[in-house]
Amino acid sequence: MDLDQILIKSLVQNGGLTDEDIAAIADVPIAAIAGWKSGHTKPPPRHALILADLRRVTEQLGAYYTPDKIRIGFMRPIRSWTGRVRSI
Repeated sequence: MDLDQILIKSLVQNGGLTDEDIAAIADVPIAAIAGWKSGHTKPPPRHALILADLRRVTEQLGAYYTPDKIRIGFMRPIRSWTGRVRSI
């Protein structure tokens, strides 16, 4: 199993995130996540860094929250510096 596949599997199991959630956070199409999970494609360095950072955050949150609560925290609407409100 490739490191990218391990990262995504960890995000799903420990972070409670879906493929759609990961795609939204990484700002990529869901098809890209499917390709990374299957090992057919590799994420570019920018997206690999996002996956690694996201895994680190979900692991730290996992000490205090269940995967369901972690996911809810990521999906809360936030206000960006431009004033736009969106979920991650």
